[in-house]
Amino acid sequence: MKIALWIANRHRPFSIIEDTELLEIFKDLNPNCESPTRHTSSRDVKEIFSLSRGEVGVMLQVRSVCLCFTQLFYFGLQKYPGMLHVAADGWTSPNVIAFIGATVHWIIDGKIASIILDFIK
Repeated sequence: MKIALWIANRHRPFSIIEDTELLEIFKDLNPNCESPTRHTSSRDVKEIFSLSRGEVGVMLQVRSVCLCFTQLFYFGLQKYPGMLHVAADGWTSPNVIAFIGATVHWIIDGKIASIILDFIK
């Protein structure tokens, strides 16, 4: 789990877990260490995402959402007392592959927090 969280939080490729130098560091720390494969790490990151998806939805429940600056839509219970800021960004890579990412940003204890809602290729 810690390797999957490290890969996700530090934006590392799954293949980093099979890096020779990293594996040597693991072996130096513990000669009996067995590292997961990149496929296992990928599966673990996806599983953590699935488990946390519902919790994020509950955490980000708000009382109202403003669309087009004029319409307000009200929802039931409010888990987060402030406003959520949703952003989207689209771009095309040099090899002409289009991407779009959606993020949400809010403030917790005076600090900006954010998460990626979706990333579409």
